[in-house]
Amino acid sequence: MNNLNLQAIDYPSVSGTIAAQIRNNILGGTLQPAQALSESEIAKQLGVSRGPVREALQRLVQEGLLVRIPNRGVFVTDITPEDIAEIYEARQTLEARCGEKVLAADDDVLERTVTELQAIVDEIGPAERSGRWRDVVELDLRFHSTLVAASGNSRIQRAYSTLIAESSLSINRLERWYPSEDSLLQEHQAIVHALAARDAAAFTRALDLHYLQTLTEKTGQGS
Repeated sequence: MNNLNLQAIDYPSVSGTIAAQIRNNILGGTLQPAQALSESEIAKQLGVSRGPVREALQRLVQEGLLVRIPNRGVFVTDITPEDIAEIYEARQTLEARCGEKVLAADDDVLERTVTELQAIVDEIGPAERSGRWRDVVELDLRFHSTLVAASGNSRIQRAYSTLIAESSLSINRLERWYPSEDSLLQEHQAIVHALAARDAAAFTRALDLHYLQTLTEKTGQGS
């Protein structure tokens, strides 16, 4: 296994810090789908015992970023088109509920949410037009996470954070998400406009269209 992009640890929570570094290597593409990880090699590179490494790997297994196969070891999760379809179906379901809660919230919550989402949309356009697709992906995930956070439901946020991690993992298998310029900008702008107008029907249409387009382009299953 090639040396990973890991740094010496100076934090109290050793296993948590190890998990964060390995997570970054997975989501950044340094570790590829189906690649094996060795507890002993990671522990040796970091200068720690195998205990906290084992705990870190188990945490990432629980997050869905790693899979432990009996008698074989621990591997980076290999996301299939069917997995991607399930991930985005689950995301859409949770976001639809969060959108309902935001639309039913008081004016301050709605206005703050719209402002935060619009700021992200304003960054998406330039990033998309200049071909900075990893920035586009990061902004896309931030947009949807912000919408979910605005619901104020901490349990939905925890469940959604796992889906976001899995979404990030699936991105590493795709060279490009949106072949047409400004497509992502337009889809997210429609969601923001619907929220700003407190138009539940328009919000549902915009969200459904966005995920239909997403699944069609990434898996061919949305058409």
